[in-house]
Amino acid sequence: MLLPKEVDEGRAVKVAVEANDPDAQKLTYLFDWDNDGVFDLTSSSANVTKVFTVHGAYVVRVRVQDESGALGETRQRILVRDLAPVAKMRFNKNVQEGRWVTFDASKSSSAN
Repeated sequence: MLLPKEVDEGRAVKVAVEANDPDAQKLTYLFDWDNDGVFDLTSSSANVTKVFTVHGAYVVRVRVQDESGALGETRQRILVRDLAPVAKMRFNKNVQEGRWVTFDASKSSSAN
């Protein structure tokens, strides 16, 4: 499995599985994104994209199955980095002393 070792949360990750079947049977790819025993995605393609929205360390498990039911499996760790929020603020810079100032932080963002 080709998977980067690290990625920023919220960014798409391309996962490529290298597999072949000696009998040239059609392969099915099952992806368990957090190694919890539940396959979250079943695909006929060896190349998929995943977005991890929560930072942390994950073990990604891939199972490959041929038409006869024979299985192969691999695991790989990936670290999803926490991104700091982006703070943006607007306000009127031409303010007179003693007057109220309004601050607007609505353009701030977070990767989560």
